[in-house]
Amino acid sequence: MSGSVTVPGTSGVVTVSLGTGDVLGLAQQIGALLGSINGAGDLVITTVSGAGPIPPAPVVAPSTVNELILSGAVPLGATIPAGYNYVINTDTAPATLTGSNVVILGGTVGASYTVSGNSTVAATGGNNTVSATGSYVLAFGPGNDSISTNGSGTIATGAGNGAKLSSAGLWLSASKPESVLETMILVLHIRLEFR
Repeated sequence: MSGSVTVPGTSGVVTVSLGTGDVLGLAQQIGALLGSINGAGDLVITTVSGAGPIPPAPVVAPSTVNELILSGAVPLGATIPAGYNYVINTDTAPATLTGSNVVILGGTVGASYTVSGNSTVAATGGNNTVSATGSYVLAFGPGNDSISTNGSGTIATGAGNGAKLSSAGLWLSASKPESVLETMILVLHIRLEFR
């Protein structure tokens, strides 16, 4: 099943084209949640086009959510300022983003994401490099991805020539989503054997 997800934007909706499988389901959940928050009037949306700096997140009431939309054709390298809860990356050039306690929904162009704290990355397509520490949910669409983790969470890979997974210093390769699960179980078994 292939499709797209719409999320609220500053002037209407933003459409993110997606792949299939787990990443599509996660992206749909993110889109539905943002739609509900926007419908309740509790969503503040900031859009950044191009490689310009990302402004500080607006100061909002505790019940209000900040969404940041990144769009443009110029590669972007930036740290996501604290206070942005959701980042929608629709750049048509690769981006390098670092953030903490954030949900990132990436488009079809690969990117490099470094997240920490309690974070989610739905990298829907392209070749992505993700480094996650803390508590994380990571999902990938088609592409060749490199994943490095330290902490605990869930990883779902997509179709492609494989995902390279490093967790606690062990490099593992998986060519299918189910291989990552099998590999993660193997890592847990190895850790238990070395105790």
